[in-house]
Amino acid sequence: LDAGAGNVTLDPHLCDALFKGVLKKGDAYPQRMSKSDVAKAWLHRFHPQTSVSRGGTRVVKKGALQPLRVESDRRGGDRRITRVVGCETYLIDPEELARTLGVKLATACATGELEGCKNVGRRE
Repeated sequence: LDAGAGNVTLDPHLCDALFKGVLKKGDAYPQRMSKSDVAKAWLHRFHPQTSVSRGGTRVVKKGALQPLRVESDRRGGDRRITRVVGCETYLIDPEELARTLGVKLATACATGELEGCKNVGRRE
């Protein structure tokens, strides 16, 4: 660490940790970087994770969370159906959500299994 300048002198181990797999063959590793650039490069090396907690339950998932989808379809005449998909990602029980929305909105609510092999155990 250079005093006063806010620069860091990079040794081979730190260069490998920051740039291995990022720089192409033949590219020269930098000898010095500012502290803020080292911090940005270090954080860029990590894989993003998201933590969801609800009540006493906490789940850490890789990458970004899938968005909660709310879709509205028409079912013959003036009847409409609203689908809420992806609430399990946010630790919301579909059955509990159906009961709560049924009471609050004074409507009939039901849950069902999602179609597809990637959606085993997921409900809408």
